[in-house]
This record gives sequence, C-alpha cells and structure tokens, in this order.
Amino acid sequence: MSYVFTNADNQATIWSPALQTGTLFIAVCDAVAASLDTPHGLEAMAADYITVNSAAFSHFIAVWLQAYEASTNDILRMAWQPYLLLSLALLQRMDKPVVPASDTARTLATDAAALLRHMPV
Repeated sequence: MSYVFTNADNQATIWSPALQTGTLFIAVCDAVAASLDTPHGLEAMAADYITVNSAAFSHFIAVWLQAYEASTNDILRMAWQPYLLLSLALLQRMDKPVVPASDTARTLATDAAALLRHMPV
C-alpha cells in the first residue's frame, strides 16, 4: 500500500511513498506546523490520499526553512533536515521551488533536487 500526494492546483500526482513513509512524513509536518504555528497546506482527502495546497505549503516551507536556518540547536536541525528536504523536493516537483537566499538554502535545494529520483510518482 502507498500514499498518494497530489497538487491541489492541477490534481497531478507528485509523490507516492510507501504507506509507512507517507504516514511518518504527515506526522512530522503536523508536529512542525504546530510548533511553528503555521498551517502546512496538506489536506487528507482519504486515509492515504493527500492534496497539497501549493500556496499554503510554500509558505509553510518558507517559515520552516527560516526557523531551520535561525536555529542553533544541532539536534533539532538534524531531526528536521530529512523532512525539510522531502518538502523542498515536493515544491520542486510542483514547479514551486524555494528561491535560495543563503548558502544553507542553496545546499538544501541541491540536496532536495537529488532526492527527487528516489521519490516515486
């Protein structure tokens, strides 16, 4: 079984991870959204079907990226990084990439682009 993530703008499938992977990604996004007090734009249409509101998700990732860059807590940054990379890759797949404004953001964007080949559609 797998999850299906679609772009709410055009209904295109942007990611089809294994069910356990999708469940963990959603749980992390829920936790980060709550801690940053920013909605993530991921809407469950069914237990395994998520639509991604590109405007809300883009804003969420911009806020998350800013918090990531501002943090001096290495453990928090290490915990966030894999999910931030997945999120940046999803934005790239939706043709809504974050424009890197720092060396850290450029590195993350490059790593996210490389991750795309491991993210089934």
